[in-house]
Amino acid sequence: MFLPDIHTLARLAGKGSVGLILLGIEVREAGGNAAEHRILRDLLRGKTVSHRRVVTLFAAIFEHYGATQEATLAALNGVDGSVSLDAQLASECLWAFLAKSLPDTRKHTREHLRQLIKASETLSACFTKAGAHGLAKELRQNNEAKAPEFFVPIAELLEQESPQTEAAEALLETFGVVSFAAVFSAESYELTPNKIPAILTQLFTATDGKVDPMRSFATWLQRRMEQSDTPEKMGFISKVFGNDESAVREAHRYFAATVIPPYRAVLGIVDSLDFESNSEERHQAEFGALFVLLVSKSAKLLRNYPAVSNPDMAHQYVYDSLLAQL
Repeated sequence: MFLPDIHTLARLAGKGSVGLILLGIEVREAGGNAAEHRILRDLLRGKTVSHRRVVTLFAAIFEHYGATQEATLAALNGVDGSVSLDAQLASECLWAFLAKSLPDTRKHTREHLRQLIKASETLSACFTKAGAHGLAKELRQNNEAKAPEFFVPIAELLEQESPQTEAAEALLETFGVVSFAAVFSAESYELTPNKIPAILTQLFTATDGKVDPMRSFATWLQRRMEQSDTPEKMGFISKVFGNDESAVREAHRYFAATVIPPYRAVLGIVDSLDFESNSEERHQAEFGALFVLLVSKSAKLLRNYPAVSNPDMAHQYVYDSLLAQL
């Protein structure tokens, strides 16, 4: 409920980009990750994948997110080797194993992910047993007091004569993936308390406490331009996007937040910013771009649900609740 499956991640990442998020760029040479990309594509195509191949995929994902080999082996230990997995089950296992394998440098992210998994299991079991109205009751009884501005509207969606289940699930999943991104981002800066408000404000494009997540990628791009050696817009566009008329038009749409690119295109932008290959600065830029993209894409997707009166409420709740914990 709180954590998206790989199909939802694919929608958030953009066409052909979910593999980049989970595994990085596909490397088709000895020692590369082409085999893992093929396994992921099989899952996305609806195929059932063997235990052995799933373990291979997970190990590569964990390594991409900074897990040590020892932590990865410990996370995968005890997996039932006789079971093949479809996309849904593989997604559930992925989040669970990721929570086990994140290193101590990500202990706050790891704990937050564990809490999301536990809450997801509770809500999913409730929905399976009692349906949409039962889930609405659970949200009101156990979560309303924490954040009525978030959980009450979701309960109301589920209580309608024709329950708006997809819209409710989209809001819950948005909270999960965006809060994961926010905690991960904050922990990238060693959780220095005086830095976190600025990090969260940039991530959610907040002004006077109000978030504007649709603009998160656009403001990230603006910051990158201002920090570059070509801080004038047309010069930056020429360097990063080229001089082709259609590319220039697309760049202006990115800056205006009328178009949010897929992650594959975002990595192309990062490639043009003169970072040293495999440098810490480049890795931070890639993750920073990924997280603002998830924020903006999720905000855009929520606008596809007419029943959702405030598509930004999940982002606002994450922003407010994290600031309140400082």
